[in-house]
Amino acid sequence: MGNKIRQKFKVIDNHVHIAAPGDTYPEDFYWSSTFQNSIGFKALKALKWWPCTPITDKLMLNLLQKQVNNAERVDYSVVYAFDEVYDLDGAKQKEKTNLYVSNEFVKNLSLKHPKVLFGLSIHPFRDDAKKQLKKYQEDAVLCKWIASSQMIDMDFTKTKVKKKLEGFFKKLIEYKLPLLYHSGVESSIPAYDPSYQVFNDPLY
Repeated sequence: MGNKIRQKFKVIDNHVHIAAPGDTYPEDFYWSSTFQNSIGFKALKALKWWPCTPITDKLMLNLLQKQVNNAERVDYSVVYAFDEVYDLDGAKQKEKTNLYVSNEFVKNLSLKHPKVLFGLSIHPFRDDAKKQLKKYQEDAVLCKWIASSQMIDMDFTKTKVKKKLEGFFKKLIEYKLPLLYHSGVESSIPAYDPSYQVFNDPLY
């Protein structure tokens, strides 16, 4: 787990997303046209008075930096990476991914900015999920999932699902990394398949 927060009585905002179109950092950011038409994206543009402003990586990163640095009563902000969609066979599903933010970029951001903590995101169905978790576990403070948006099937009655999830959970426990799991309807980061909203239900 990250070393920045090994002090008591710190105020931490543990829910900060970064998103960008990938014009400058195409290997680290991606958003789909579906994401651009989402409620969350339109709300952001309205709140920031950006009806005609070109949205770029630089603009979004400057906004993040400004908000984190100006939060005087907050010691740290956990900024999330957001992994792509993978199917149960471990194949990347770019066409079903509406938002992507690389772990490497957010990790490096946390190393450069003293108030930023690294929120890891690894899809549990990718073939190298455990390898990726081992790679980043020293720098990360948690792992973030939104099951509907990342199409993470949580149906434990399916043998392959159960095997992959249990293996991933065991590694999270070994590395003492908490899993931050979104619950409730998610509309800011749209799901390719709306039926996956059911996996956000804590009573599922």
